[in-house]
Amino acid sequence: MENGSETNKNVPIFGTLVFFASFIPYILIGVAGIKGINFGFGQGFGHFKGGDGMFIAGIELLLSGILPFSLIYQIVFGKNVIRYNKRLKKITLILIACLIPILIGIIPVSGAIAKTELKNEPEKIRSYLSEKYGEEMASELTIEYDREENYTYRFYNVKTAVLPDGYTFEVRVPLFHKNVYYDNLMDKFNEIHASYNSECESIARTKRFIPAEYRLIGTMNSIKFGNYHHGDDLSTLYDKTEYLYSRVSVDVTDFSDENIKNTIYDVLNNSYLKYSARNCENAFVIFICKNGSEAYITYLYPKSDKFEVRVYSTSNRSKIHLGFDIAY
Repeated sequence: MENGSETNKNVPIFGTLVFFASFIPYILIGVAGIKGINFGFGQGFGHFKGGDGMFIAGIELLLSGILPFSLIYQIVFGKNVIRYNKRLKKITLILIACLIPILIGIIPVSGAIAKTELKNEPEKIRSYLSEKYGEEMASELTIEYDREENYTYRFYNVKTAVLPDGYTFEVRVPLFHKNVYYDNLMDKFNEIHASYNSECESIARTKRFIPAEYRLIGTMNSIKFGNYHHGDDLSTLYDKTEYLYSRVSVDVTDFSDENIKNTIYDVLNNSYLKYSARNCENAFVIFICKNGSEAYITYLYPKSDKFEVRVYSTSNRSKIHLGFDIAY
């Protein structure tokens, strides 16, 4: 680098590697534009793609210090090393010449990807509803896009012969999760057939040999409707209804640790309560009570091959009273 002239002399290997690694943040910004980025807190949480995603990724990298470090290092290394080396200068210019149009092009490309996803989404929703409610019912659905709210959810209105004419139910698609769907068909169905839930729960309890002394809280998870249409005999659906329990209250007189464990095992000895516990979205809860008043609260967290059990006393809910695992 004598007299500031360009040369092809050896350059620092580590410094050169760091220089090219300093372009990784721009690649991450581009990836955020294509795949999207989750950002926000509470009600302001959302999933952002395209130019919005790139902007937010850039802000995050800026605030974290990664982007400022990369920029400063590029300037310093370029001034002191690259401008004196023809080969490195050429490689750097090619890299920048490729990177800029790629980053600019990501915005329309991400828009095209979003349109394709939107076009294909109704069939994914149909597949989800088919698995939950049955293929016959899902094949007759009319699925219409409704709206998108604050970068968080897309909403679809769904018409089905299971509900009366003029009624629809809603499918909610979280933008920050892939292949996750929520629907309110069971809520709509129970609004129309107000007594069905209690009738079904009573039948489910009797058929599944759940002890009468257990006080239960549960929800209808799904019905395999088959070829049922609104106005048909509701009793044909009882055996096709999946009723999942989420909470069980049990009165005991012995509150020793051994008996608390035995009570939990007794609840899980009922195959359907165990099935409900394994299919809970968050945690299956067992209240161990004295004369109807809660003394201990047990949370069963379903994992791949076991329940993680955590027991808390109602007098001290911040400290675990008992903690152990139960294999499936």
